[in-house]
Amino acid sequence: MNIEYVEWVDAAGCEGWHAPGQKEYKICRVASVGFVVHEDDELLVLAQTFSAEDGMHNNRSKIPKVCITKRQKLPQSRRKK
Repeated sequence: MNIEYVEWVDAAGCEGWHAPGQKEYKICRVASVGFVVHEDDELLVLAQTFSAEDGMHNNRSKIPKVCITKRQKLPQSRRKK
């Protein structure tokens, strides 16, 4: 299972009332690291936690591929038995 560093842009909402012309409109840039548990033509799914014993995973981020600006595979250490 690959571990990857992924940079991507995310949608963000603003709550509350805002004055016209208020300058707070910026793209939300995100960096995530995780185990690649699913990938298809449209979607990359990273899991923060992965069980090496049974493949169970937790804390998933579903990232649309059109939002990804950078991907890098990270080296994995091997656990000694």
